[in-house]
Amino acid sequence: MKSVLVFLLVLTAACASTRGDVGVRDDDSIAEDLDEGFGSEGPASSLGPTLMLSLGKNSYARPRLSMQKINERIDTLASKQRPSPADLENLIALQSLARRPFGEIWANAQKLSRMIKNNKGVSDTVKLNLGISALRSGKYAAADYFLDPLTKARSGRIKASANNAIGVMYLLGKNYQDASLAFKRALSATAAYRPAAFNLGMLQLRFGNFALARRTLGDLPPDWFINASMLIIERHLGNVTRANSLCKKVLQQKPNHKMSKLNCAIIEFEENKNYKQARKLLQEAAKIGGGGEFWENLIYRLLEEIDTREFSKKLQAAVLL
Repeated sequence: MKSVLVFLLVLTAACASTRGDVGVRDDDSIAEDLDEGFGSEGPASSLGPTLMLSLGKNSYARPRLSMQKINERIDTLASKQRPSPADLENLIALQSLARRPFGEIWANAQKLSRMIKNNKGVSDTVKLNLGISALRSGKYAAADYFLDPLTKARSGRIKASANNAIGVMYLLGKNYQDASLAFKRALSATAAYRPAAFNLGMLQLRFGNFALARRTLGDLPPDWFINASMLIIERHLGNVTRANSLCKKVLQQKPNHKMSKLNCAIIEFEENKNYKQARKLLQEAAKIGGGGEFWENLIYRLLEEIDTREFSKKLQAAVLL
């Protein structure tokens, strides 16, 4: 029985330095920048410039600066009467990290362009921030305008980030084949580029390419969300021992994660034949919100199947007596 996968994708944006000062960052210094999540449905209009689903569940989603610090630095830079080009570059980066509206970021980009004459000195990092901000705001033509040239950037990190963002844009248009190719191009540019590896692995998992997904996700730091994804993979590949171990880890870290409880219940039911534990996990999962009608129907179908199996077991024992 196929399990339900929460389909999350990661987008990396440039952010300002974490040092006490606010200095100009070179294009290769965005390695630890913010990662964001996309739901498979795309941006929700009610959320304005933000995305439908943030990867707050994943450790990659936590920026190195607190949002309070980010906003304080934005206010400090925005209050300068005569900001330097470096000030504007860092302001744009911080605004992107804070998910400010594209129009706000674009206004500062225009100031920067006028200051350095005809855009010739605008760094690839600024262009990347603009492209990702436009994508986050649903302005796909503008996103493509800024991101496409960056797929040929000198910096491997910039090239990887641009390809990754373009891959996300393809996903929002449900063009999964081109999205997969874009994520692979990102990994070709920088093999250790985690957001693209995460996205590609989730895409492979979504379409049932479990062996490939295991290979792609296997080298990522195993936070609880990666472990929850690997749990699905190991279950489908028949690695029961590994799946049981992952169940314990994930449910210890996130005892109220509905998807994981459901997957662990399936393992107890189908592989371990522990109907009592499977029933307990399913009943707990039923009390946790979210998941929609499909999950609820799946839970109750499994509970009915457990009743049937247990009845058959009791009947067989009675006949043997």
